[in-house]
Amino acid sequence: MVKLSIESEVAEGCGAGPSGNRRPVRENLVNRAGPGKNQGILGGEDTMVKPVVRGIVNGLILVLLKVLFVVDCGALKKIPPQGPAILVSNHTTNFEGPIYYVLLRARKVTALGKKELWENPLTRFLMKVWDIIPLNRGGPDREAFRRARQALDQGAFLGIAPEGTRSMSGELQKGRPGAAMLAVEARVPIIPMVQWGVQDLFRNIRRFRRTPIHVAVGEPFTIRVPHDRKLSAGELRQVTDEIMYQMALQMPEDYRGYYRDLSGMTEDFILRGSSAEEGPALPGERQEPHGQGASAEEAERPREI
Repeated sequence: MVKLSIESEVAEGCGAGPSGNRRPVRENLVNRAGPGKNQGILGGEDTMVKPVVRGIVNGLILVLLKVLFVVDCGALKKIPPQGPAILVSNHTTNFEGPIYYVLLRARKVTALGKKELWENPLTRFLMKVWDIIPLNRGGPDREAFRRARQALDQGAFLGIAPEGTRSMSGELQKGRPGAAMLAVEARVPIIPMVQWGVQDLFRNIRRFRRTPIHVAVGEPFTIRVPHDRKLSAGELRQVTDEIMYQMALQMPEDYRGYYRDLSGMTEDFILRGSSAEEGPALPGERQEPHGQGASAEEAERPREI
């Protein structure tokens, strides 16, 4: 009874949507890998990732969430019930991932997680329960990229922390290009989703206080890509910074960190309410005369980064 009441309260306050649209357990994202082999995004046989296990884990996380935190998460209602989309978020502790997951559990959600999390039995169990995709942060990880694309192709929301590592101060750090590369390749919307307050958890525990968490969600946008060429390294850096600035806009100034000075913000690659191929020509891009552009078939053809 306690679990059910907490789930209902948190779901209604954190954007789970009308009760008729909520699913008690997120459906598993699977692909057929062979006779009798159901594989999740994570890979391997999907034996322990069962709806009942996921439901129990999410229920326990919700109880802890209710006991330890006061969550201001009404902004999550801005996230649509269905994907695909990339959710870009800041990273301050190992707690915001599970918090996001259970608050968004009515949706198909997965995320990229550092592969070191699979070295601890408890976190490895949670990563498998939640179908998290292991990421090698030491260099380009083609397998993680492939699985991320697979998740997006299946209509999932994919969580990424563009900073690549935790910010112990809670301030934004310089973004890494992984999220930008994936957004350019996948051509899906990006939704900035940030939080602040989680980093104060242990200080508040010592004072026997619940920790306030604030969640803010920005408007979705897409990344405009050149019509006739790949992005240069400098342009990819600019795309990364433009994504990070969209996150910074949702945060109080004290937490903007590397992106505190908004005078350096550009939006050359940001498109709102348009396809990723609309808008004025980018620097170095050949602008086709009206009516002489690529055909519809060519426009839908995948492009390299």
